[in-house]
Amino acid sequence: MSKSRTDVSAWLTSAPRPESRWRVRSTERATEDVRKRAQARSDRFLHIALELLSEGGAENLSVRKVVERSGMSLRSFYQSFSGTDDLFLAIYEEATLGGLERQLAAVAEAGTDPLDRLRAFMQAEWLASDPAPPLLQRSLVSFHQRLSETRPAELSALLQPQHRALTELLAACRGAGMSSPPLDDSTIASILLHTTMEMLQARVLGFYVGENVAFDQFWTFLETAFTRP
Repeated sequence: MSKSRTDVSAWLTSAPRPESRWRVRSTERATEDVRKRAQARSDRFLHIALELLSEGGAENLSVRKVVERSGMSLRSFYQSFSGTDDLFLAIYEEATLGGLERQLAAVAEAGTDPLDRLRAFMQAEWLASDPAPPLLQRSLVSFHQRLSETRPAELSALLQPQHRALTELLAACRGAGMSSPPLDDSTIASILLHTTMEMLQARVLGFYVGENVAFDQFWTFLETAFTRP
């Protein structure tokens, strides 16, 4: 090694400067590239899982099938998801977030009347699963039941944004002077969410006690709990 090269190496090692701007930029670029590749890999696994569910329902989904169709390795899958329950949770989260986006869009289009906005929110939730293939709808019901047993805290956390939005809509009704049940808004929101989820899951499964309840009938019942000033 030449003397000049030795001198340069000595200079670098004697002054590593770990917080140098170029080092920070280099690290950020590397981290960003890794993050983008990881996201792309996870998205591909998720899309393939949705394809399998749409084709054959929950029984058609397995880690092996997802990996085989993706053309990626089993190791890659487990870098993205810890197992099938983690994949189920991701699928359910995407469905929940998509449904909430549609609900909030419906509320925005409903005008300023608090009760109209509440109705729009509930109706959008009622119709949220309709565009999905029937086998995918049934799979989401199965996932909900499974996750409520295996990952209850995480499932609850996924539904918190929906609960929070509904609580705010109920508070707006109360703020407009409407009478409502003698319960706090958060409790009423919980009752409505659980009731609606149960009814929608029964509808997907084709299970009815008595009549198949339509949304207009459900809203007529719900609206009686609120009296305009």
